[in-house]
Amino acid sequence: MPTGTYDWLTTYDVVTLPISIQDYVIHTKSDEHRFMGVLADDDPTYACGDCWPLTQRSQLVTALKTALEMIEFELGFSLALAAHEDARHHYEYNVQLDHGMLYSLGVYAVANIATGIVVDYAADPAAISFDTTCALADIEIMYPASDLYSGETIRIEPKTAKKIGNTVTITVPWGRLVKLSVMGDTCVDYEETDNYTATVDAQCKTIVCTTPLTIVWNTSTVTPCVPCGTVEQLGCATITDARLGLIRPQTATWDGAAFSSSSASYCNKPDFVDVSYIEGLYPLPRIMKQALIRLAHTLMPSEPCGCQIMQAMWSEDRGEAPVLAKEQCPWGMMAGAWFAWNSLMRFRIGDGGMITGGYC
Repeated sequence: MPTGTYDWLTTYDVVTLPISIQDYVIHTKSDEHRFMGVLADDDPTYACGDCWPLTQRSQLVTALKTALEMIEFELGFSLALAAHEDARHHYEYNVQLDHGMLYSLGVYAVANIATGIVVDYAADPAAISFDTTCALADIEIMYPASDLYSGETIRIEPKTAKKIGNTVTITVPWGRLVKLSVMGDTCVDYEETDNYTATVDAQCKTIVCTTPLTIVWNTSTVTPCVPCGTVEQLGCATITDARLGLIRPQTATWDGAAFSSSSASYCNKPDFVDVSYIEGLYPLPRIMKQALIRLAHTLMPSEPCGCQIMQAMWSEDRGEAPVLAKEQCPWGMMAGAWFAWNSLMRFRIGDGGMITGGYC
């Protein structure tokens, strides 16, 4: 199941963002190899001479993460598919979830496909091939678990993917396969294949809808004088308005293939409903990708690495916005912030579900 998220490595941790490395290098007209810290002269168009150190990419990721939080706070939903498990809400005929842009009820389920899959570096991009019955859209490629802390996962962003029968073939640019042990502030030699991970792992990520919600009664309302406890019953729900995050819950049974309505175990009104759901703006529109990047540039006080084109974009985003921004844009007077604020207004949900504002 595609999530619309991508893992970015920093000097401290892994940050999940709704834009890919490819999105960023295309927007900024950068060379991907140099952006990933790999020194290669494969494209004279972008012959800048320098590669990005990990600390510089970490500063960018921090700015992107902060910009993401700013935008999502205003929107009231995620910019990629985000899962919320057993989120408790007061029971009503129509339940308003905490987030709009409801994509699906249910939870993510992850199953391993294979470990130690050999990467073929005969050409760039590298090739990865294996057999599986998992749907192509549900497959994720990761750094081998043997290179990570227990329970940690770092996904690798493919360039292409195809499936013929049960055989999957995925290609990944070399720059996205740099070994974690050599990734740092020193440029990595492009020609040295020992600088890249020899194997990868694969997993299958799907949405499971068998237990989307639970109807909950406090025991004090069911059996008087029996405090401290709850009684629960499986339920399902009708999505009445996905954009607003409105659902209509009811008790139900699951026969292994489908839900069917069932009578409630108790006659009085339930107290709560625990809902597992996935929400987010997916697929992310191009204008919102641009908004996220340009807002992030306003949060980067120092000029980034890269070519003059990229540095010019950074300077433009930190330049002064129109005079109207002073009163109408809460993120400041920089052009990138002004662009981001205007972009999110067309997606923002206000009181009563009406789109608020318009262009500021």
